[in-house]
Amino acid sequence: MLLLVGLGGVTGVSPELARADEAVVVTLTARPSGGIRAMTPRPVALSTMRPAHVTREPVYRYTPRYGVLTLGEARDHRIVVVLDAPEGKGTVRLYVDSNGNGDLTDEKPYVMTPSVPSPVPGNSGDETQLAGERLTVTVPVIVRYNIPGRAGAVESALQFIWWDNELSYNREYHRIGTLNLNGRTYRIALVDQDLSGRFDNFKHEADAPPRVTVLVDRDGDGTFDVRREAYDAAKPFRIGARTYVVTHIDARGTQMVLKKSDQQARSSVSAADLRVGGSAIEFEADLIDGRSVAFPDDYRGKIVLLDFWATWCPPCREEMPGLVSVYRQYRDAGFDVLGVSLDRANSAGVLRAFMREYGMAWPQIYDGGYWNAEIAQLYGVQAIPQAYLVDGDTGRILAMGDELRGPNLARVVEQALARKRKPGGRR
Repeated sequence: MLLLVGLGGVTGVSPELARADEAVVVTLTARPSGGIRAMTPRPVALSTMRPAHVTREPVYRYTPRYGVLTLGEARDHRIVVVLDAPEGKGTVRLYVDSNGNGDLTDEKPYVMTPSVPSPVPGNSGDETQLAGERLTVTVPVIVRYNIPGRAGAVESALQFIWWDNELSYNREYHRIGTLNLNGRTYRIALVDQDLSGRFDNFKHEADAPPRVTVLVDRDGDGTFDVRREAYDAAKPFRIGARTYVVTHIDARGTQMVLKKSDQQARSSVSAADLRVGGSAIEFEADLIDGRSVAFPDDYRGKIVLLDFWATWCPPCREEMPGLVSVYRQYRDAGFDVLGVSLDRANSAGVLRAFMREYGMAWPQIYDGGYWNAEIAQLYGVQAIPQAYLVDGDTGRILAMGDELRGPNLARVVEQALARKRKPGGRR
Protein backbone atom coordinates (compact mmCIF):
# COMPACT_ATOMS: atom_id res chain seq x y z
CA MET A 1 0.00 0.00 0.00
CA LEU A 2 1.44 3.32 -1.09
CA LEU A 3 0.13 6.45 0.58
CA LEU A 4 0.55 9.82 -1.16
CA VAL A 5 0.38 12.87 1.07
CA GLY A 6 1.26 16.53 0.72
CA LEU A 7 3.69 18.62 2.73
CA GLY A 8 2.21 21.35 4.91
CA GLY A 9 3.66 24.19 6.93
CA VAL A 10 5.68 23.81 10.13
CA THR A 11 5.56 25.21 13.64
CA GLY A 12 8.22 26.72 15.86
CA VAL A 13 10.62 24.61 17.92
CA SER A 14 11.86 24.66 21.50
CA PRO A 15 15.59 25.60 21.46
CA GLU A 16 16.25 23.85 24.76
CA LEU A 17 15.36 20.51 23.17
CA ALA A 18 18.06 20.82 20.53
CA ARG A 19 21.79 20.51 21.16
CA ALA A 20 23.70 20.85 17.90
CA ASP A 21 25.82 17.70 18.17
CA GLU A 22 23.25 15.48 19.86
CA ALA A 23 19.72 16.07 18.60
CA VAL A 24 17.72 16.77 15.48
CA VAL A 25 14.50 18.70 16.06
CA VAL A 26 11.71 18.05 13.56
CA THR A 27 8.77 20.42 13.22
CA LEU A 28 5.43 19.25 11.88
CA THR A 29 2.18 20.77 10.70
CA ALA A 30 -0.04 22.58 13.17
CA ARG A 31 -3.11 21.17 11.38
CA PRO A 32 -3.36 17.39 11.15
CA SER A 33 -3.69 15.78 7.73
CA GLY A 34 -5.94 13.04 6.36
CA GLY A 35 -5.19 10.10 4.11
CA ILE A 36 -3.34 7.71 6.44
CA ARG A 37 -5.35 5.63 8.90
CA ALA A 38 -4.02 3.68 11.84
CA MET A 39 -3.10 0.09 10.95
CA THR A 40 -5.73 -1.46 13.24
CA PRO A 41 -9.11 -0.09 14.42
CA ARG A 42 -9.52 0.14 18.19
CA PRO A 43 -12.52 -1.54 19.88
CA VAL A 44 -14.96 0.52 21.92
CA ALA A 45 -15.88 -1.09 25.26
CA LEU A 46 -19.68 -0.92 25.45
CA SER A 47 -21.89 -1.13 28.55
CA THR A 48 -25.56 -0.63 29.34
CA MET A 49 -24.52 1.51 32.33
CA ARG A 50 -24.90 5.22 31.55
CA PRO A 51 -21.76 7.28 32.35
CA ALA A 52 -22.25 9.68 35.24
CA HIS A 53 -21.31 12.75 33.19
CA VAL A 54 -24.16 12.17 30.68
CA THR A 55 -26.87 14.63 31.79
CA ARG A 56 -29.46 14.55 28.99
CA GLU A 57 -30.40 11.92 26.43
CA PRO A 58 -32.73 11.47 23.46
CA VAL A 59 -35.36 8.74 23.26
CA TYR A 60 -33.60 5.66 21.89
CA ARG A 61 -35.30 3.04 19.74
CA TYR A 62 -33.46 0.14 21.35
CA THR A 63 -31.45 -0.57 24.49
CA PRO A 64 -28.58 1.92 24.42
CA ARG A 65 -24.99 0.79 24.91
CA TYR A 66 -22.45 3.36 26.08
CA GLY A 67 -18.76 3.78 25.40
CA VAL A 68 -16.24 6.41 26.49
CA LEU A 69 -13.26 7.44 24.35
CA THR A 70 -10.34 9.46 25.68
CA LEU A 71 -8.70 11.61 23.03
CA GLY A 72 -6.00 14.12 23.91
CA GLU A 73 -4.68 15.07 27.33
CA ALA A 74 -7.01 17.81 28.59
CA ARG A 75 -9.27 17.31 31.60
CA ASP A 76 -12.35 17.37 29.34
CA HIS A 77 -10.94 14.87 26.84
CA ARG A 78 -13.74 12.30 27.23
CA ILE A 79 -16.07 11.62 24.30
CA VAL A 80 -19.20 9.56 25.00
CA VAL A 81 -20.65 7.40 22.22
CA VAL A 82 -24.01 5.62 22.38
CA LEU A 83 -24.85 2.70 20.11
CA ASP A 84 -28.58 2.39 19.41
CA ALA A 85 -28.82 -0.95 17.62
CA PRO A 86 -31.37 -3.79 17.44
CA GLU A 87 -30.58 -7.41 18.18
CA GLY A 88 -31.33 -8.42 14.61
CA LYS A 89 -32.26 -6.59 11.43
CA GLY A 90 -32.83 -2.84 11.59
CA THR A 91 -31.24 0.59 11.47
CA VAL A 92 -28.09 1.11 13.54
CA ARG A 93 -27.69 4.62 14.95
CA LEU A 94 -24.77 6.18 16.75
CA TYR A 95 -24.86 9.21 19.05
CA VAL A 96 -21.56 10.99 19.73
CA ASP A 97 -21.14 13.73 22.35
CA SER A 98 -18.69 15.55 20.08
CA ASN A 99 -18.76 18.81 22.08
CA GLY A 100 -18.23 17.02 25.40
CA ASN A 101 -21.04 18.79 27.28
CA GLY A 102 -22.80 15.61 28.46
CA ASP A 103 -25.98 16.54 26.55
CA LEU A 104 -26.78 14.04 23.81
CA THR A 105 -30.01 15.79 22.83
CA ASP A 106 -28.06 18.48 20.98
CA GLU A 107 -26.27 15.87 18.83
CA LYS A 108 -27.84 14.43 15.69
CA PRO A 109 -27.90 10.65 15.38
CA TYR A 110 -25.61 9.14 12.74
CA VAL A 111 -27.01 6.23 10.73
CA MET A 112 -24.39 3.56 10.10
CA THR A 113 -24.37 2.27 6.51
CA PRO A 114 -22.70 -0.67 4.72
CA SER A 115 -19.07 0.03 3.86
CA VAL A 116 -19.73 -1.63 0.48
CA PRO A 117 -23.40 -0.81 -0.27
CA SER A 118 -25.35 -3.74 -1.63
CA PRO A 119 -29.08 -4.41 -1.90
CA VAL A 120 -30.40 -6.88 0.65
CA PRO A 121 -33.50 -8.88 -0.41
CA GLY A 122 -36.47 -8.29 1.84
CA ASN A 123 -35.29 -4.97 3.27
CA SER A 124 -37.46 -1.91 3.07
CA GLY A 125 -37.18 1.70 4.12
CA ASP A 126 -33.91 2.51 5.88
CA GLU A 127 -33.41 -0.93 7.37
CA THR A 128 -29.91 -2.41 7.20
CA GLN A 129 -29.05 -6.10 7.20
CA LEU A 130 -26.80 -6.65 10.20
CA ALA A 131 -25.70 -10.28 9.99
CA GLY A 132 -22.20 -10.43 8.59
CA GLU A 133 -22.34 -6.87 7.23
CA ARG A 134 -19.75 -4.20 7.99
CA LEU A 135 -21.35 -0.85 8.81
CA THR A 136 -19.48 2.45 9.06
CA VAL A 137 -20.02 6.14 9.70
CA THR A 138 -17.60 9.08 9.98
CA VAL A 139 -18.20 11.62 12.76
CA PRO A 140 -16.40 14.97 13.34
CA VAL A 141 -15.03 15.45 16.87
CA ILE A 142 -12.71 17.75 18.81
CA VAL A 143 -9.49 16.44 20.39
CA ARG A 144 -8.50 18.60 23.37
CA TYR A 145 -5.05 19.35 24.78
CA ASN A 146 -3.69 21.31 27.77
CA ILE A 147 -2.93 24.35 25.62
CA PRO A 148 -4.83 27.63 26.06
CA GLY A 149 -6.75 28.99 23.11
CA ARG A 150 -7.57 27.49 19.76
CA ALA A 151 -4.36 25.45 19.61
CA GLY A 152 -5.72 23.21 22.35
CA ALA A 153 -8.80 22.16 20.36
CA VAL A 154 -7.90 20.13 17.27
CA GLU A 155 -10.57 19.10 14.81
CA SER A 156 -10.53 15.45 13.84
CA ALA A 157 -12.86 12.81 12.42
CA LEU A 158 -13.53 9.30 13.69
CA GLN A 159 -14.66 6.45 11.50
CA PHE A 160 -16.79 4.05 13.52
CA ILE A 161 -17.18 0.43 12.39
CA TRP A 162 -19.94 -1.93 13.54
CA TRP A 163 -19.12 -5.50 12.51
CA ASP A 164 -19.38 -8.94 14.04
CA ASN A 165 -21.25 -7.47 17.04
CA GLU A 166 -18.27 -5.20 17.85
CA LEU A 167 -17.96 -1.42 17.67
CA SER A 168 -14.52 -0.07 16.82
CA TYR A 169 -13.09 3.17 15.52
CA ASN A 170 -10.29 4.49 13.37
CA ARG A 171 -9.29 7.90 12.10
CA GLU A 172 -7.20 9.73 9.57
CA TYR A 173 -5.01 11.87 11.80
CA HIS A 174 -1.33 12.40 11.12
CA ARG A 175 1.24 15.19 11.10
CA ILE A 176 3.49 16.10 8.19
CA GLY A 177 6.94 17.69 8.41
CA THR A 178 10.51 17.70 7.14
CA LEU A 179 13.63 16.03 8.48
CA ASN A 180 17.08 17.44 7.62
CA LEU A 181 19.92 14.92 7.94
CA ASN A 182 23.41 15.03 6.51
CA GLY A 183 22.54 17.57 3.85
CA ARG A 184 19.37 15.79 2.75
CA THR A 185 15.75 16.75 3.36
CA TYR A 186 13.19 13.99 3.90
CA ARG A 187 9.43 14.30 3.97
CA ILE A 188 8.09 12.62 7.14
CA ALA A 189 4.81 11.88 8.88
CA LEU A 190 3.74 10.84 12.38
CA VAL A 191 0.77 8.47 12.59
CA ASP A 192 -1.29 8.05 15.79
CA GLN A 193 -1.54 4.24 15.76
CA ASP A 194 -2.83 4.17 19.35
CA LEU A 195 -5.87 6.27 18.35
CA SER A 196 -5.54 8.17 21.63
CA GLY A 197 -4.91 11.60 20.17
CA ARG A 198 -1.58 11.67 22.00
CA PHE A 199 1.73 11.39 20.20
CA ASP A 200 3.79 11.69 23.40
CA ASN A 201 2.73 8.20 24.57
CA PHE A 202 4.89 6.45 21.99
CA LYS A 203 6.71 4.09 24.39
CA HIS A 204 5.32 0.57 24.84
CA GLU A 205 6.13 -2.95 25.97
CA ALA A 206 8.54 -4.90 23.77
CA ASP A 207 5.91 -7.23 22.30
CA ALA A 208 3.20 -4.58 21.81
CA PRO A 209 2.33 -2.92 18.46
CA PRO A 210 3.52 0.63 17.67
CA ARG A 211 1.68 3.49 19.33
CA VAL A 212 3.18 6.05 16.98
CA THR A 213 4.65 5.30 13.58
CA VAL A 214 7.28 7.49 11.92
CA LEU A 215 7.06 7.48 8.11
CA VAL A 216 10.16 8.64 6.22
CA ASP A 217 10.10 9.15 2.45
CA ARG A 218 13.65 7.82 2.10
CA ASP A 219 13.61 7.47 -1.68
CA GLY A 220 12.10 10.93 -2.22
CA ASP A 221 9.34 9.72 -4.55
CA GLY A 222 6.64 11.74 -2.76
CA THR A 223 4.95 8.69 -1.22
CA PHE A 224 5.17 6.74 2.01
CA ASP A 225 5.52 2.99 1.54
CA VAL A 226 4.35 1.40 4.80
CA ARG A 227 6.31 -1.80 4.05
CA ARG A 228 9.75 -0.19 3.90
CA GLU A 229 9.47 3.42 5.08
CA ALA A 230 7.57 2.98 8.37
CA TYR A 231 9.28 2.82 11.77
CA ASP A 232 8.05 2.27 15.31
CA ALA A 233 8.77 5.52 17.18
CA ALA A 234 9.66 3.49 20.29
CA LYS A 235 12.49 1.57 18.60
CA PRO A 236 15.81 2.54 16.99
CA PHE A 237 15.64 2.88 13.23
CA ARG A 238 18.13 3.39 10.48
CA ILE A 239 18.24 6.16 7.89
CA GLY A 240 21.20 5.63 5.59
CA ALA A 241 24.19 4.34 7.54
CA ARG A 242 23.14 5.82 10.89
CA THR A 243 20.76 4.73 13.61
CA TYR A 244 18.45 7.16 15.43
CA VAL A 245 16.09 7.02 18.40
CA VAL A 246 13.12 9.25 19.14
CA THR A 247 13.62 10.97 22.50
CA HIS A 248 10.65 13.33 22.52
CA ILE A 249 7.32 13.96 20.79
CA ASP A 250 4.89 16.54 22.14
CA ALA A 251 1.29 15.51 22.85
CA ARG A 252 -0.14 17.03 19.66
CA GLY A 253 2.64 15.65 17.46
CA THR A 254 3.87 19.03 16.27
CA GLN A 255 7.45 18.51 17.44
CA MET A 256 9.76 15.48 17.51
CA VAL A 257 13.38 15.12 18.65
CA LEU A 258 15.77 12.48 17.25
CA LYS A 259 19.21 11.55 18.55
CA LYS A 260 21.96 9.46 17.01
CA SER A 261 22.27 6.07 18.69
CA ASP A 262 24.77 3.23 19.00
CA GLN A 263 21.92 0.75 19.51
CA GLN A 264 21.33 -1.97 16.98
CA ALA A 265 18.47 -1.31 14.62
CA ARG A 266 16.69 -3.89 12.55
CA SER A 267 18.10 -3.61 9.04
CA SER A 268 15.53 -2.64 6.43
CA VAL A 269 17.74 -3.59 3.48
CA SER A 270 16.17 -7.01 2.82
CA ALA A 271 12.59 -5.93 3.48
CA ALA A 272 13.12 -2.78 1.39
CA ASP A 273 13.87 -4.91 -1.68
CA LEU A 274 10.46 -6.60 -1.57
CA ARG A 275 8.75 -5.67 -4.84
CA VAL A 276 6.94 -7.32 -7.73
CA GLY A 277 9.63 -8.94 -9.89
CA GLY A 278 12.09 -9.02 -6.99
CA SER A 279 13.06 -11.93 -4.77
CA ALA A 280 11.20 -13.08 -1.68
CA ILE A 281 13.18 -13.44 1.56
CA GLU A 282 14.14 -17.07 2.20
CA PHE A 283 13.58 -18.55 5.66
CA GLU A 284 13.03 -21.69 7.68
CA ALA A 285 10.41 -21.81 10.44
CA ASP A 286 8.41 -24.14 12.67
CA LEU A 287 4.74 -24.74 11.92
CA ILE A 288 1.96 -24.87 14.49
CA ASP A 289 1.60 -28.63 13.89
CA GLY A 290 5.24 -29.28 14.87
CA ARG A 291 6.65 -29.67 11.38
CA SER A 292 9.08 -27.22 9.80
CA VAL A 293 8.98 -25.39 6.48
CA ALA A 294 11.64 -23.97 4.17
CA PHE A 295 10.33 -21.05 2.14
CA PRO A 296 10.18 -20.98 -0.82
CA ASP A 297 12.16 -24.23 -1.40
CA ASP A 298 9.34 -26.46 -0.16
CA TYR A 299 7.00 -25.00 -2.80
CA ARG A 300 8.89 -25.93 -5.95
CA GLY A 301 6.52 -26.44 -8.87
CA LYS A 302 3.88 -24.27 -7.18
CA ILE A 303 2.64 -20.72 -6.81
CA VAL A 304 2.46 -19.92 -3.09
CA LEU A 305 0.77 -17.10 -1.19
CA LEU A 306 2.68 -15.96 1.91
CA ASP A 307 -0.10 -14.51 4.06
CA PHE A 308 0.51 -12.34 7.17
CA TRP A 309 -2.63 -12.15 9.31
CA ALA A 310 -4.12 -12.68 12.82
CA THR A 311 -7.39 -13.93 14.29
CA TRP A 312 -7.82 -10.62 16.18
CA CYS A 313 -7.62 -8.56 12.95
CA PRO A 314 -11.12 -7.66 11.54
CA PRO A 315 -9.89 -7.01 7.96
CA CYS A 316 -8.07 -10.37 8.03
CA ARG A 317 -11.23 -12.18 9.13
CA GLU A 318 -13.12 -10.38 6.39
CA GLU A 319 -10.68 -11.63 3.74
CA MET A 320 -10.51 -15.23 4.95
CA PRO A 321 -13.64 -16.74 3.30
CA GLY A 322 -12.43 -15.50 -0.08
CA LEU A 323 -8.94 -16.89 0.47
CA VAL A 324 -10.36 -20.29 1.49
CA SER A 325 -12.49 -20.32 -1.66
CA VAL A 326 -9.53 -19.52 -3.94
CA TYR A 327 -7.36 -22.11 -2.19
CA ARG A 328 -9.95 -24.84 -2.73
CA GLN A 329 -10.48 -23.82 -6.35
CA TYR A 330 -6.81 -23.76 -7.39
CA ARG A 331 -4.86 -26.04 -5.02
CA ASP A 332 -4.98 -28.98 -7.44
CA ALA A 333 -3.65 -26.68 -10.17
CA GLY A 334 -0.52 -25.83 -8.19
CA PHE A 335 -1.57 -23.06 -5.81
CA ASP A 336 -0.70 -23.20 -2.11
CA VAL A 337 -0.79 -20.91 0.93
CA LEU A 338 1.60 -20.45 3.85
CA GLY A 339 0.13 -18.47 6.72
CA VAL A 340 2.11 -16.39 9.20
CA SER A 341 0.00 -15.67 12.28
CA LEU A 342 0.64 -12.51 14.32
CA ASP A 343 -1.52 -13.79 17.16
CA ARG A 344 -0.49 -13.09 20.75
CA ALA A 345 1.33 -15.47 23.07
CA ASN A 346 -0.64 -18.48 24.36
CA SER A 347 -3.15 -18.23 21.47
CA ALA A 348 -2.40 -21.53 19.74
CA GLY A 349 -5.77 -22.94 20.80
CA VAL A 350 -7.63 -19.91 19.49
CA LEU A 351 -5.69 -20.13 16.22
CA ARG A 352 -6.42 -23.84 15.73
CA ALA A 353 -10.13 -23.31 16.45
CA PHE A 354 -10.26 -20.44 13.96
CA MET A 355 -8.57 -22.58 11.30
CA ARG A 356 -11.10 -25.37 11.81
CA GLU A 357 -14.05 -22.97 11.72
CA TYR A 358 -12.97 -21.35 8.45
CA GLY A 359 -11.64 -24.52 6.81
CA MET A 360 -8.05 -23.28 6.51
CA ALA A 361 -6.22 -26.43 5.41
CA TRP A 362 -2.84 -24.84 4.69
CA PRO A 363 0.19 -24.69 7.05
CA GLN A 364 0.55 -21.92 9.63
CA ILE A 365 3.64 -20.39 11.22
CA TYR A 366 2.95 -19.20 14.78
CA ASP A 367 5.49 -18.22 17.43
CA GLY A 368 3.31 -16.06 19.72
CA GLY A 369 5.38 -12.98 19.00
CA TYR A 370 2.42 -10.75 18.07
CA TRP A 371 3.84 -7.79 16.10
CA ASN A 372 7.35 -9.08 16.85
CA ALA A 373 6.71 -12.46 15.22
CA GLU A 374 10.02 -13.50 13.71
CA ILE A 375 8.93 -13.83 10.08
CA ALA A 376 6.84 -10.65 10.29
CA GLN A 377 9.95 -8.81 11.50
CA LEU A 378 11.98 -10.37 8.68
CA TYR A 379 9.51 -9.01 6.14
CA GLY A 380 9.15 -5.63 7.85
CA VAL A 381 5.40 -6.10 8.35
CA GLN A 382 3.78 -2.92 9.73
CA ALA A 383 0.15 -3.65 8.84
CA ILE A 384 -2.03 -6.69 8.20
CA PRO A 385 -3.43 -8.33 6.17
CA GLN A 386 -0.30 -8.36 3.99
CA ALA A 387 0.46 -10.98 1.37
CA TYR A 388 3.02 -11.94 -1.28
CA LEU A 389 2.38 -14.28 -4.22
CA VAL A 390 5.63 -16.11 -4.93
CA ASP A 391 6.87 -18.53 -7.60
CA GLY A 392 8.15 -21.52 -5.64
CA ASP A 393 10.78 -22.37 -8.30
CA THR A 394 12.41 -18.97 -8.73
CA GLY A 395 11.46 -17.24 -5.46
CA ARG A 396 10.26 -14.25 -7.49
CA ILE A 397 7.42 -12.09 -6.15
CA LEU A 398 4.56 -12.16 -8.68
CA ALA A 399 2.10 -9.90 -6.86
CA MET A 400 1.71 -8.24 -3.46
CA GLY A 401 -0.43 -5.95 -1.34
CA ASP A 402 -3.86 -4.83 -2.57
CA GLU A 403 -3.45 -6.90 -5.77
CA LEU A 404 -4.16 -9.94 -3.59
CA ARG A 405 -7.20 -8.72 -1.67
CA GLY A 406 -10.89 -9.31 -2.28
CA PRO A 407 -11.99 -10.35 -5.78
CA ASN A 408 -8.53 -9.55 -7.20
CA LEU A 409 -7.02 -12.68 -5.63
CA ALA A 410 -8.69 -15.31 -7.85
CA ARG A 411 -7.84 -13.41 -11.04
CA VAL A 412 -4.18 -12.89 -10.09
CA VAL A 413 -3.72 -16.53 -9.00
CA GLU A 414 -5.33 -17.85 -12.18
CA GLN A 415 -3.10 -15.64 -14.36
CA ALA A 416 0.04 -16.68 -12.45
CA LEU A 417 -0.80 -20.37 -12.82
CA ALA A 418 -1.51 -19.94 -16.53
CA ARG A 419 1.88 -18.28 -17.09
CA LYS A 420 3.64 -21.02 -15.16
CA ARG A 421 2.04 -23.77 -17.28
CA LYS A 422 3.28 -22.19 -20.52
CA PRO A 423 6.68 -23.35 -21.86
CA GLY A 424 9.22 -20.79 -20.72
CA GLY A 425 6.55 -19.04 -18.68
CA ARG A 426 8.23 -19.56 -15.30
CA ARG A 427 9.12 -16.21 -13.64
